Amino acid sequence: MMEDPTVQKMVYPNNMGGGTEWDSRMMDTLKNFDLNSPAVKQQFDQIGQKLGEGVKGVYISIDVDCLDPAFALGVSHIESGGLSFRDVLNILHNLQGDVVAGDVVELNPQRDTVDGMTAMVAAKLVREMAAKIAK
Repeated sequence: MMEDPTVQKMVYPNNMGGGTEWDSRMMDTLKNFDLNSPAVKQQFDQIGQKLGEGVKGVYISIDVDCLDPAFALGVSHIESGGLSFRDVLNILHNLQGDVVAGDVVELNPQRDTVDGMTAMVAAKLVREMAAKIAK
């Protein structure tokens, strides 16, 4: 439905997704989400805690839509400029909370590549999450 041009006009009335002003704002926003940027690392250092440290009963839900299409094309809503697979693994591995359960969502097999790359990515994420839970 979101790919229908008529629906897009209703959902994105201010020309979001096109034009130089939008592109400029999007690039500024994306810079804030660079997990490897010194600014983000400094924010975590200022907090003085590791991600999730001391938190009990953490449930993780990984939405594969957040991944860049280079890593996961078989999703419902492709996110160009999304996270890399390594970014998601770094977040998962650095999470200090007590993980008790989780899921991986938004895999769309109908859009997956012929070799099932996105399904393999989702399966690896499930394996990594299970390893985190088992610790």
